[in-house]
Amino acid sequence: MKIKRTARNILSITAFAWSIPFAQAGDILNREAENEPERASAVRVSQDAVITARVLAALLVQPQAKSLDVSVDTLDGEVRVTGFVRDEAQRRKALEIASAVTGVVAVRDDIAKR
Repeated sequence: MKIKRTARNILSITAFAWSIPFAQAGDILNREAENEPERASAVRVSQDAVITARVLAALLVQPQAKSLDVSVDTLDGEVRVTGFVRDEAQRRKALEIASAVTGVVAVRDDIAKR
């Protein structure tokens, strides 16, 4: 039960943190498009935020990926996974999970073993 509560709390915090770029992107998209590059940038930011949230959620629900201490950043569909893992198998599993998420075009490995 504690694990489920912790996972729920993490997902809630992550959703809130990612709502900020969505809100900013939404403001730009809802305005009259004064310039197309700003609008395209807003779309990209929101798409990258969705990918990051999907990768984090996928990592949270995988029993093999428990106790990971990793962060995920996304830019133009390229996901960068950073942080620490216990062993090589855990590193490989984290990268495999990230690369299987819809929208991910590449995964950059910046994971270190403890």
